[in-house]
Amino acid sequence: MTQPVSLSSRDGVAIITIDNPPVNALSPGVPEGILVALDTAERDPSVRAIVVVGGGRTFIAGADIKELEEAARNPASGGPNLHPLLTRIEDCSKPVIMAIHGIALGGGLEIAMAGHYRVAVPDASLGAPEVNLGIIPGAEGTQRLPRLVGVAAAVEMCVTGKPVRAPEALRMGLIDQVIEGELLAGAISFARNVAGEPVRKTRERNEKLGSAAENAPIFAAGRAQAGKIRRNQTAPIFALEALEAARTARFTTAEWDAYIAAGMAIQNERGALSLAHQEGREQGLEQGLRLGIEALCDAFGIVLSAERKRDLQTLDAAALEALLAKLRAERRWP
Repeated sequence: MTQPVSLSSRDGVAIITIDNPPVNALSPGVPEGILVALDTAERDPSVRAIVVVGGGRTFIAGADIKELEEAARNPASGGPNLHPLLTRIEDCSKPVIMAIHGIALGGGLEIAMAGHYRVAVPDASLGAPEVNLGIIPGAEGTQRLPRLVGVAAAVEMCVTGKPVRAPEALRMGLIDQVIEGELLAGAISFARNVAGEPVRKTRERNEKLGSAAENAPIFAAGRAQAGKIRRNQTAPIFALEALEAARTARFTTAEWDAYIAAGMAIQNERGALSLAHQEGREQGLEQGLRLGIEALCDAFGIVLSAERKRDLQTLDAAALEALLAKLRAERRWP
């Protein structure tokens, strides 16, 4: 059976090729293969730099969709664990250059951001589309992204889930060079130019994180945007919380806590709405909505006082539905 990751070398540059058709997803065996190849290349005294490239039509399209679906259903499972690989890439003593063509989305972008440099062909796309699946970037993406592109651009990417093309990625600071012509040849040339220079660890690049005062209006605008384009969705709000904590929290803790909280809130939210529908069928719409609101408040940690519970009894179905929608959107008592 063909291995999904191979190692070769050219002109003092190791080439780690990921060949896991059709889209080079990070299926089991791929992260492990990258780790082995990275270790081998770092030990080889003839290697001065390392290029990671995708075989076939794309770089790493993202995590294995089956693992992402499991993470959405059961957030406590943690989903794909890329943390050891990301740390190993970033801690490599030799420059690691990510050569991107096709798409680098989700976990693929997170792998790329752990590299010391990123180069891409002009039509390559890079993005963080996790919110489209109801989750947030869970492999340090919300921590590295603002360090490379700044807080405002990171908020835009994580709330909308829209990818950017290579020229825009270069302008933002997400990549270091657009390669015209053959990607691998250009990446090797780039690697030889940076070989011997001190490696740049993305996790230590804090100059674009801004201050609390500078970031406050950015996050306020991000929450407003999420309320408009991601109405009643919790994942963008938790992604913003993880981004906001990038400046103050320990590197991986902020994102991981937000990832688990997001998954649990989404899971609890679904349970609350399911309860509302079930009780609505059995006890009438208004009572079902009241019970759904109480369950949603439990999911979001909102304390329902006796007075608020009495107030619920006075609301009709339309008012209860409006309250339920507001709770889902804002995660607080209006």
